[in-house]
Parts: sequence; structure tokens; C-alpha cells
Amino acid sequence: MRTAILALTAIGTLAAFGAAPAEARPIYPICLQTLYGDNDCTYSSFQQCMATGSGLGQTCIANPALPYVASSGYDESAPPPPRQPRPRRNY
Repeated sequence: MRTAILALTAIGTLAAFGAAPAEARPIYPICLQTLYGDNDCTYSSFQQCMATGSGLGQTCIANPALPYVASSGYDESAPPPPRQPRPRRNY
């Protein structure tokens, strides 16, 4: 029993050494849209996309994910001003 646990621990340790972190893919501004609605977003220019999809019934569109990647939605330039306290009412 002890050798089985030791063997599984050794296999798990060796498998962990082979794991590599994920690499970020570059985000291209132009996508080739196929007849089935799939987007192939690997084109850096509109002319490159049109040359690939010409005669195949495919269209080139702007990458729909690009506006969401370009801005994170948070303005980190300056913090908001401090809030003013509400006046107390005496009832």
C-alpha cells in the first residue's frame, strides 16, 4: 500500500513539472466570418482578410471582442473625489 501511494505521488510530481503556463494570443482587429457564422479572427488588415475569403462567400467584419479588450472599464487615472456627508436631521 505504501509503495502504491509513493508511486502515485512520484507520478503526480513528475506530471507537474511538464505543465506550462498558458500563453496569451494576440488580438487581431479583423475577423473572417464564414457561411456557418464562425469567426476566424487572425487577420491584421481588411485587405488580407478579403484576399483570403474572396470567392468563398465569406465576409470580413471588425473583431467583436476588440472593444472589450481595449478598455477594461475602469478609469485608473484618478480616484473619485471623497463623498460629502449627508446633513443630519433632528426630528
